[in-house]
Amino acid sequence: RMMLLVLLFGLVVVSGVVLLVVKLLLRSRRLLDNMTYKDKKLQYLPWKFPLGDFLDQKKHYVATTAEYCRRITRETGAWVFNYVLEPMPMIVDDRLLRMFFSTNDLLLGRDNSAFPIIARVIGNGIINTDGEEWRKQHRLFSQLFTPQAVKDYRPIFVDSLNSLLFPQLDRAIEKGGGEACVDIFRLLKTLTIAVTFDVLFSKEGDEEVRATFIDNFSKVINQMNNLIHNIPFFDKLFWFHPDVRELNDAIKAVDDAAKVMLERRKKLVEEDNDFDPCCLIDLMLTTKDSVTGEIMAENLIIDNIRTMVFAGTDTTATAMTWTLGHLSRTKHREFMKNVVDEVDSLTNLDLDGDEYGVPLEESHLFASLNEAMRLTSPISGAPIRVAKKDMNMGGLSLPKGSNFGVCFFLYHRLEHLWENALSFSPSRFLGRYRSLSETSTDAKFIPFSFGRRNCIGKYFAYEEMLSVLPRLLQRYEFVEEDRELGVKLNLPMIVPDDGKLMMTIRRR
Repeated sequence: RMMLLVLLFGLVVVSGVVLLVVKLLLRSRRLLDNMTYKDKKLQYLPWKFPLGDFLDQKKHYVATTAEYCRRITRETGAWVFNYVLEPMPMIVDDRLLRMFFSTNDLLLGRDNSAFPIIARVIGNGIINTDGEEWRKQHRLFSQLFTPQAVKDYRPIFVDSLNSLLFPQLDRAIEKGGGEACVDIFRLLKTLTIAVTFDVLFSKEGDEEVRATFIDNFSKVINQMNNLIHNIPFFDKLFWFHPDVRELNDAIKAVDDAAKVMLERRKKLVEEDNDFDPCCLIDLMLTTKDSVTGEIMAENLIIDNIRTMVFAGTDTTATAMTWTLGHLSRTKHREFMKNVVDEVDSLTNLDLDGDEYGVPLEESHLFASLNEAMRLTSPISGAPIRVAKKDMNMGGLSLPKGSNFGVCFFLYHRLEHLWENALSFSPSRFLGRYRSLSETSTDAKFIPFSFGRRNCIGKYFAYEEMLSVLPRLLQRYEFVEEDRELGVKLNLPMIVPDDGKLMMTIRRR
């Protein structure tokens, strides 16, 4: 009798799964039939993931992107691939992107169902919300991350360089007899996570709590591409798996450390009147919503702490790594010389002043940084939007319930948007922007996404990179090498092949 019950239960479960799949496939067909551009069905380009390489793609990702770039033109408008048994259009025209990504944000939802670990890691932080809740958080954070406000964090960027990164590089060079081969990607990740912690909690934080937070968040990041966390319900079905336990323990440790630091800062602000204008937690505890006059709830502060570490550490480190990697290639010798000559002309006053020492439209470093983010976007694509009603703009029609997005890596390599799109050519950015804010209005260059829901920390990231890179290049020679830069998709990141970039450096 027990065996019969087990068989019946199994039959019910299998039947339920089959019915769910059939329902999803029928819904997929209905959506696909109603997705059109200029009254023609959208082009379907299935992304064929190689077996065993679903989330951690190397040459396959670049090759498939190159194939699609050859087949996509401006007249394509958008192409479709499968996303959790649903068709998802990916926009490939800057005019359409401007329309859809700048539309009323209340018409667009969020969908991270394909990668549930993202929702687990960032909770209800600003990246993962929509509707009025997103507007509330955006009103608060938009006050804290203006181009002018983020300049206050420069001393933290410089101090972290002097106390953390420079000593490591100098010791390696001394040990190597004048030069050292280092994993610059790993070192820059260590720097950016330390910077983010200090910006969030102030440098006066408890060292033991700091170490616990950083160590466990590194474990969380290392688990991001583990397939068991990225298939819905798998982490619950396989709760006993060591990787699931490690992730659960790491997230809890991160939360516990964040709560300790939050309580400490709250006491300092409210009881001791010790407010630190360069401590983001202090600002979140005191900054009021410009409409409601409310401050952010503490549970949302915790979620946004995780969001900022998740979104603001590896991304910035990756962008700087790609910049140094491209510039150090032998065939890019001229670009590196232009950048080094520029940073050598800068004094501490130029670097610490109200503006970067060279006008941005004339800066070879700024141009090289942007070109590196164009050719090798740190993030693979924008968080997925969901149409909450039928949408028809610029000839592109999407039915209600459609997921849509844009693949940054592919978008930035399209010839109808960028001439000689596969070439590293920083000169294309010279004279393009006179200020950081102008980068937000360019629908062709979107490493931080586009529209009202673009990256809230964009100006913070630029300020950090324009503080770190000049000082690195003033102090060290990055030996040029005649090599190709290996690229792999490490969802949601585009990172160097094998997750590291070895570079030879010398003191100048």
